[in-house]
Amino acid sequence: MTAVPIPAPRAPARNLLVPVELQERIRRRLDDATAELLIWCGEPVWAYTDVDGNPRELDAAAGRAVTSIDRDGNPLAALVHEDPLSDEAEQVEVVVATVGLEIERDQFLFELERSERRSRALLEAIPDKMFRVRRDGIILDIQESPEHTTMPTDVTVGSSVYDVPVPREVVDRVMAAGRRALETGQMQTFEWQRRVVTDLRYFEGRFIPSGDDEFIVVVRDITERSRHEIEQAALHRVALAVAADGGTERIFDLVTEEVGRVLEAHSANLLRYDSGGAGSEVVGGWSEPGVHTGAIGKRIPMEHGTVAHHIYITGQPFRVDLDDQTEPAVAENMRKIGTSSVVAAPIIVTGHIWGAITARLTPPHVFPRGAKKRLEKFTGLISLALANEEAREQLAASRARLVSTADEERRRLERNLHDGAQQRLVTLSLTLRHAQSKLPEDPASASELLKGATTELHVALEELRELARGIHPAVLTERGLEPALQTLADRSTVPVEIDLFADDRLPARVEAAAYYLVSESLANVAKYAAATCVQVRVAADKRTALIEIVDDGIGGADPQRGSGLRGLIDRIEALNGTLTVHSLPGDGTTIRATIPF
Repeated sequence: MTAVPIPAPRAPARNLLVPVELQERIRRRLDDATAELLIWCGEPVWAYTDVDGNPRELDAAAGRAVTSIDRDGNPLAALVHEDPLSDEAEQVEVVVATVGLEIERDQFLFELERSERRSRALLEAIPDKMFRVRRDGIILDIQESPEHTTMPTDVTVGSSVYDVPVPREVVDRVMAAGRRALETGQMQTFEWQRRVVTDLRYFEGRFIPSGDDEFIVVVRDITERSRHEIEQAALHRVALAVAADGGTERIFDLVTEEVGRVLEAHSANLLRYDSGGAGSEVVGGWSEPGVHTGAIGKRIPMEHGTVAHHIYITGQPFRVDLDDQTEPAVAENMRKIGTSSVVAAPIIVTGHIWGAITARLTPPHVFPRGAKKRLEKFTGLISLALANEEAREQLAASRARLVSTADEERRRLERNLHDGAQQRLVTLSLTLRHAQSKLPEDPASASELLKGATTELHVALEELRELARGIHPAVLTERGLEPALQTLADRSTVPVEIDLFADDRLPARVEAAAYYLVSESLANVAKYAAATCVQVRVAADKRTALIEIVDDGIGGADPQRGSGLRGLIDRIEALNGTLTVHSLPGDGTTIRATIPF
């Protein structure tokens, strides 16, 4: 037989449990003390080794024979033995058949053990809870790392899944998913939730077929992922409600319920503080059935030891558990309202504390870590909704003031026309008629009447010019802002200094706003400020105009108490600008407006 080259030695494929013993049995059966069993190493080595693992070539020496042992064309081993006589050939065939069966059996056992080792290695490598379950529900193996406690501790190998202390509905779903995995040969999944001690946890089960009659279940704790998904969905619903302008009352109810469910609380309330901080009012409430919560509209006094008081004083999120609370007043209040754990956060609107949202659990439950941060995400949306509502109210009030101002201005023009120019023109008409009647008989008297009519006509024209100047001064249109402001300064009873820093004329709407701002401000100074001087400064770049009016009067101007300053604020805000008034008593008044182009 042609020798087969042997590659570099390597560890033999130990497919037999006791190859040395098998070789000894072969020698006894063949009565050949030198017979050898050579083991096929398999691809890609293409070589044989002896029972001690030494590489061997398949070559027949003088008086020796080589007999291959294979199954279905696949080599298993080979025998090197004495060249048999004709009556011994049948014995060699029996030995070869027997050895082949033993090798096949041992290979099967080896593969089975290797599969078991792989399963065990897989179980030990994955940190999640894993167990093997037979089709009838018997648990064959369990693996769980110490840091995971996803299944009850009394579940043991050999017990039935139907004995596990979990709801029967979950067990039925487990077995149904496992059987589907066996029938389809594909992984199945489903999710469920279970309370571990006082904490509600979420789990995912993956069911993987393993053989014909058993499946592997991988159980993962997906609490954080599920909580995140639930939280995002709740935030999305609240954000949509805020964007829809559904009214703050509807948002209060929605947010309170969403917070309670996301935090897995037993009750939740939304509180609005009184303007002076004397107490708060419940404006939103939610609770699980049978759990008490504050009724909508209930007033709560601001008492030391309450969560509302703590939030109002600190302006910071707050979480407290009854078992860890050492302050007697806080602990006493928690016992009084029947709660063992509270988490709360302030609601800030335009820089001021508006209220707070609180969530509570009844004994013996406590909130998990991170509940405070999750609550803060909702307070941001509440703050946005309230800011939007406040802006809408301010806009409505501003529109109402503008309408009222326009109506008042129309009435003022009507009065001025009626009491001034209109009366003069009526008188002028009567004078002209009287002069006309005198002209034929008394030309001298008629001439005197015409002179008087001319004077009245000049006065009426001047009054009409004054009215037109109040509506929109001609000097502003024809010559620009600086001459118009100088005209105001010349008419002022208080000395005025004007500084204008602008290379070119400003947009017409900005010049008009600046003119009326200075005009109204100078009128207020003359009436109320008791000032000795006023400084007017106008500066502009390519994007913004700044108008500043400063007096050295008595101060104390309040935009909320008078319509004049409030009207100026509305006028500036209508141009997307801002106006601020700084007027401390005894320190004069500074009015500063910024108007974008």
